[in-house]
Amino acid sequence: MRLGTLHKIGTFALMLAVLFSVVRFVNVHGQDEIILASVQIDIWPEYDQPSVLVIYHISLAPTTSLPADLRMRIPAEVGRPYAVAMQDPAGLYNLNYEINAAGEWIEISFQTPVPDFRIEYYDPRLDLSTSNRSFLFRWPGDYPVENLSLSIQKPPTATNMTFKPHLGSGRTGDDGLIYFNDMAGAFDAGTTYDLAVSYTKPDDQLTSASQFQPVRPQGPINANTDGRIALDQVLPLALGGLSLLLILAGGIWYWRTGRTPRAVQNRAAHHRSRIRRRADFQTEGGESVFCQQCGKKANQGDIYCRACGTKLK
Repeated sequence: MRLGTLHKIGTFALMLAVLFSVVRFVNVHGQDEIILASVQIDIWPEYDQPSVLVIYHISLAPTTSLPADLRMRIPAEVGRPYAVAMQDPAGLYNLNYEINAAGEWIEISFQTPVPDFRIEYYDPRLDLSTSNRSFLFRWPGDYPVENLSLSIQKPPTATNMTFKPHLGSGRTGDDGLIYFNDMAGAFDAGTTYDLAVSYTKPDDQLTSASQFQPVRPQGPINANTDGRIALDQVLPLALGGLSLLLILAGGIWYWRTGRTPRAVQNRAAHHRSRIRRRADFQTEGGESVFCQQCGKKANQGDIYCRACGTKLK
């Protein structure tokens, strides 16, 4: 075989290899490249379990093709995530996932049809053997992140909470708990972020939303507070109600006292009839009445004869 032919074959093979590498690079890093636009990480030690609850709120970059296949790692001690879910305006929906051991990590494989998703897990590596508690959180850097931020919740009975790197002073959230925040910024794929947390806590009390949700007013209560009625508005209503009540009570009293029961009316009419008949009997025609039995004259108003006791007619 001539040298020119061998050169052509070698050139063709080299072109095929380069083309294969380019296609592979495009498939992995081209239109299917995964970029995380934002990663908000909530870290809540001793929240509703004696461990550390970690929540990833992740949004994919608009350039990421959907549905997107992802592989994300969590510490091997976790075992499996508590939840893997996509988030849309209607709420959270569980996603199917698979887990594979990867050394000190567990790799979660799943597909999301929407750009926003969430991963939750409980990290059991928090040392609860003494009142001096500590743990280390690490973001493994599986994908490039444009904006990484963290929020750490302070247990209500914890004191001397410190961080490395330092996070400054905390702020009080709407739920009355104190939170420490770090706007870590952009990270390349493969770049980790470590946060060491330590605090003192003399008890095993859990934070738990069902146990710690104090009721606090959103603002000072005054005459302008929504739903509050001023005294000058209440007084006319109260007086009007009292007047109506008095009128109603008077009507009931008048009705009850102005109407005599029928039995009482009958007895009164019968009594008046007896008196009328007696008077008529005693003075009828203006003549004197004499006993029909013994003939003795009866006094006015007598019903029986005073001499013999016969009932007068």
